[in-house]
Amino acid sequence: MRHDSFTRLLCVFLGSCLLLGGCAGGAGEPDESAVPESSESGQAASESHRDSTPVVLVPEASGQVTYGNDRATLDASHTSEGYLMVRYDGTADP
Repeated sequence: MRHDSFTRLLCVFLGSCLLLGGCAGGAGEPDESAVPESSESGQAASESHRDSTPVVLVPEASGQVTYGNDRATLDASHTSEGYLMVRYDGTADP
């Protein structure tokens, strides 16, 4: 019986939180940061366009800084740019 009353109390509490949580924030008042500002040319900010040309970054194994042996080579030439490359020349057999 105690478990059943605890479950009911928990459901009532969570339901109240969900209902009252939607009441926060002044629904009738617009957020000033969401209102688009006009640019100098008189166009609204929503009408301006940004360049959406894709930029493809291609990693390069220049071979300036390498570590390895006859089975694998690690190229650490571009660690300052956040990557390194590994080449495995061994076999897949155990």
